[in-house]
Amino acid sequence: MATSPGNGAATGAADHVSTGRAEASVKPPAGMVPRADIEAVVTAAFEKLNGQIAETRRRATPTLEDLAKDLMRPVIKEWLDENLAPIVERLVQEEIERVTRRHGL
Repeated sequence: MATSPGNGAATGAADHVSTGRAEASVKPPAGMVPRADIEAVVTAAFEKLNGQIAETRRRATPTLEDLAKDLMRPVIKEWLDENLAPIVERLVQEEIERVTRRHGL
């Protein structure tokens, strides 16, 4: 068995023996935070930190999809600028002709 550095008391498996009481019934001294609360706060903080790190990495490292979007955006814009107006005009004209034929105008 090892001894504790501070007081020479023995440490080991005997230190972890249950007293038969539920841990929830043990109240911390005044001004102390219960261990379960501390663990929950620490766990939540690390989860938040991991999420922030992952988000930072995601933003810092562009994906293949991001690169493709950036490359295609000007090409698509140019194509739409050249072709969208004539396509819309043609489709509107066809719809006008279809409606006027149906109503005999």
